[in-house]
Amino acid sequence: MATARSRPAGGGAGTAVRPVASRDRAGRPPSAPPRRRPPSRGPMWAQILVILGALLMMGSGSAIICVKYLISRYAGEVDQRKFGGDAAVAHVDIKGEVNLLLVGIDERPDSTEGTRADSIIVLHIPASHDKAYLISIPRDTYVQIPKYKDFRGSREKINAAFLYGGGPAGDGFDLLAQTVHVLTGVKFSGGAVVNFSGFRDIVDALGGVNMYVDEKVTSIHLGRDSSGKVVYPAFTINQDGTVGRQKPGLTPIVYEPGWHKFVGWQALDYCRQRDLLANGDGDYGRQRHQQQFLRAMIKEVTNKGLAKEPVKLDQVLRKTAKAFTFYGQGIKLEDWVFAFRDMDPGQITMVKTNGGRFASQVLGGIGSVEIFTEESQQMFAALRSGDIDDFLLKHPDWVSGDQ
Repeated sequence: MATARSRPAGGGAGTAVRPVASRDRAGRPPSAPPRRRPPSRGPMWAQILVILGALLMMGSGSAIICVKYLISRYAGEVDQRKFGGDAAVAHVDIKGEVNLLLVGIDERPDSTEGTRADSIIVLHIPASHDKAYLISIPRDTYVQIPKYKDFRGSREKINAAFLYGGGPAGDGFDLLAQTVHVLTGVKFSGGAVVNFSGFRDIVDALGGVNMYVDEKVTSIHLGRDSSGKVVYPAFTINQDGTVGRQKPGLTPIVYEPGWHKFVGWQALDYCRQRDLLANGDGDYGRQRHQQQFLRAMIKEVTNKGLAKEPVKLDQVLRKTAKAFTFYGQGIKLEDWVFAFRDMDPGQITMVKTNGGRFASQVLGGIGSVEIFTEESQQMFAALRSGDIDDFLLKHPDWVSGDQ
């Protein structure tokens, strides 16, 4: 867990989020915040990659021919790379068991601090290809980052591995993959790095997503002024990273429990929050909300049958292409996508590392970190041996639900 943030001294009930019915000429709701995204302290959306497989699950007959054409064109716009080292599977077989490392980043042009990994997810797909498991690794997990090229290695938070590897322009993914491999023993067939900059546009291209909010969440980022305009930020952030006071004249946006139709900016804001969560579950709550959102988006894609709507599919694919870098190990992206076209979105299991419970320590010079527990090690051992279902049967509370 990152340095704990205190609850604000100010407060108020906040503004409960509601479905947005109308939009302006730019496709945004009248009260949506400006398109220039404020600096973020929150996570990113590596999970978006999974949507690519879901997009094709409905295709058949003549429709699949059109889809193949769109995917092939789309793949040409995606930055496709390879990675190596001990973390990489020697000979990738996309017809068999697959492990993907999904990494979310928040790359800001005005930042001089470099780019760290904000979201780290292991996606496990067994050889049957009929189900999948999403396992989030807290970005504050205390690990041994191995030596890599000019980097001598160090023990610190796992999110630094991406930075020390050279970030998105260098070998950030490679070093992070090596670090996750050292931590979990998992080797990867491929992976992706997703940049938050394109996320909101993807959601809006889908027309929004229906999602169940499982706890009251108060936004520290967005609030409404007296005219109802959405503005940033809702709270000040202290130098030590804790949440300060509520900004005068602003009412923070509050996401109340229940079903909501989220447009892009709402989904983005909701899934970034980890501080003012009603259950006090911090980063674990945020991870759970990220995973729930992924399933909600896949269901949205499935329900709309985008494979039969080539124009709509083309719009979504173009937005997605700009948002991520794909590590396919030389295998064409369209082949990766079609390999998982029969997967059932209802068979995606979301798993909580450390059972979703804090295992924090405060270390001098680093601050609060999360410790990877022995049970989490056992979970990844079960994943490697093909016994993940047996582990989860014995640890049902490690599975996240939609509600």
